[in-house]
Amino acid sequence: MKVSGSAGQSPASRTASVGEPAETGLRSRLRSLAADGLGCLVTGHVPTERYREETRKLFGAPDNPRLRTVLLTCPPAAPDGWFPGELGADHPAHEVVTLPNVARGRAATATPGGPAEPSRLDDGSVDRDRIEAAILDAVRSVERRRPGVSGPLTFRFGLHRWDVFDHDVPDAPEVLDTVLGAVHDRRGLSHVHYPRQIERGRSPLDDPVVSQLYHGSDELDVVVELRVDGETGETQQRWRVPGRRLTGWSTL
Repeated sequence: MKVSGSAGQSPASRTASVGEPAETGLRSRLRSLAADGLGCLVTGHVPTERYREETRKLFGAPDNPRLRTVLLTCPPAAPDGWFPGELGADHPAHEVVTLPNVARGRAATATPGGPAEPSRLDDGSVDRDRIEAAILDAVRSVERRRPGVSGPLTFRFGLHRWDVFDHDVPDAPEVLDTVLGAVHDRRGLSHVHYPRQIERGRSPLDDPVVSQLYHGSDELDVVVELRVDGETGETQQRWRVPGRRLTGWSTL
């Protein structure tokens, strides 16, 4: 189980580069998980731009060498703005992957103050094997870009958004575990976005779907919940890490 970064950084600086709250005990726990990779589920009811903001943090500081892949499942989720700093999608260490003809059906619609609802799959149009193969191919692309890449969390993989598949793909939780496992095998950091509307003051694990994924997955290490502060409009996060209590809210 499995936040750190490129070789040559101290453990503390590697962990801090991931974007988690600056709590000493939490950083220590994350370091103990990070050696073999880290799997994160990012949830909450916030606009897509706030998920982009979190992705830029989880992809690591722009001056740290990384291999970064973002996989987009929703047509409105354009590739612009997912990478940190001024680094764009045309950077040689970056890859943007879309899954054409996977999320088709009715057009995505926005909900007030929240993310767009994903397009739903046509009944029977896409099966589990096809989706799993497409996502795993995106994970494996890191070998094609730089064979022999090493170092914990040098490879960063983000998927926006998982709920496109939630009701339409048989055994979606098992597919998620397969994807997270493939990133773990490469000692990478995966962050899978799963927008859910969680009541204020409640833990993300109070949501039955998030709880099922968290407790039933062998590959999921961390749940990161996002919200927009009602007074400041800032994006805030809190973390759920095994062996630690739910953190307080902190600003990204």
